[in-house]
Formats: sequence, structure tokens, C-alpha cells
Amino acid sequence: MTSSVTILQTLLHGRFVGRDSLNNRYYENTKSSKKTRRWVVYGKKPEDASLIPAAWHAWIHHTTNTPPNKSATPRLQHSWQKPHLPNPTGTPQSRSPAKQHSPKPYEAWTPPAS
Repeated sequence: MTSSVTILQTLLHGRFVGRDSLNNRYYENTKSSKKTRRWVVYGKKPEDASLIPAAWHAWIHHTTNTPPNKSATPRLQHSWQKPHLPNPTGTPQSRSPAKQHSPKPYEAWTPPAS
């Protein structure tokens, strides 16, 4: 849940930068005397940091100064790239070794008698 402090900060000092395909909205505050503060207001609930696509992750962590939606060089989309998915840990879509079955039963090794 977006806190009331984040909502107030966004309304008073936030400059809208862009929106991604997951409906997350990105803002920045340039009025600070220090480094520009950047934040995201998530479009989906529950809020999860793994819902930020890689290109926006680079912008929000100051790896790049140009937001992905205003980049001079468009990001290449290759046929082998898959759409961004959130972290499935703790959900029914998660993977675990317990869900996987071995092709044949395990046979324990016993040492030869000496």
C-alpha cells in the first residue's frame, strides 16, 4: 500500500517522468540540494520491487539519466527476449525442487563387504 507520505511527496514535489507497461508511474524531485530523488508508485497490488522492469530499474538507481521512454537510442527488442515477470517467490507459480520429480527412483549405494 502506498503510504500517505509518498502520496503527499508525489503531489507536492513529484515531477511525472513516465509510465511502464505494468502501469507503474515514475517520479523525480529535482528541488533537493543533493542528488535527485527518484521513486515509483506501483500500479499493481501488492507492491513488489521486482515489478520494476530492467530499463526503469537502471533509471531509478541513477545508472542512466535518461528515462527509457525518452531515450535517444531505443532499446533493442530481440526475438529471444521474454517479457518482464515479477518475482514468483511465495506464490503458486514458484519453482522448488520438491515439485520436480526425478526420472527414476534413487537407489542407495552400499559398500562391498570386505
